[in-house]
Amino acid sequence: MHVVIATDGSRQSLTAAKKFKSFADPEKVTEISIVAVIRPLAAIAFANDLSSSKQAESMVESTSSRRAASDALDALAAVFDGWHGKVHKRIRSGSPANEIIKAAKTYGAELVVIAAGSRGLSDTVLMGSTAQRVQHYAPCPVLVVRPTKKPSRIKEATKKAVPKKAAPSKSTAKKTTATKASAAKPAATRTATKKAPAKKAAASKTDAAK
Repeated sequence: MHVVIATDGSRQSLTAAKKFKSFADPEKVTEISIVAVIRPLAAIAFANDLSSSKQAESMVESTSSRRAASDALDALAAVFDGWHGKVHKRIRSGSPANEIIKAAKTYGAELVVIAAGSRGLSDTVLMGSTAQRVQHYAPCPVLVVRPTKKPSRIKEATKKAVPKKAAPSKSTAKKTTATKASAAKPAATRTATKKAPAKKAAASKTDAAK
């Protein structure tokens, strides 16, 4: 069984490769082709449209692209160190989706492994949203490995979701004040009641004097 694994040098690509390795049977998967796709340089119609400095910049960009692709291949190939079958590292130039599909046809792949929502180390090593296109047009089954949420982010989101203890509202504070005031009223009433008989007694003494 020949398997094509696409990479753009991202962590998602490594995760996809490790996911595949976790359940793949080395006895059945006898050959693996790791594919990195780089963007081709635009064709130049007339030599005088491009200065020598621009040509030099284009050559540097091409070299940088291939170096990035080569590093991406090496990183993913390391996942399969000790694999019993053959592991090939291949660089292709063109549209990422089209080149991955062509690679699957050319190498007679029976499975394509690709990461979804992946963004590479640079714009010259591309994959991104091509997973869906590959899934639709590849000549064989496609394993699309989607990114998972990081536990630290989940913990942080959980902390933010816990509501803080709310301060008492103004209406609640008013009710509390009113309750205290009403509780104080009986004491004032008792004081007034005690003072009332004293006034009556004084009035009785005045009548007796008359």
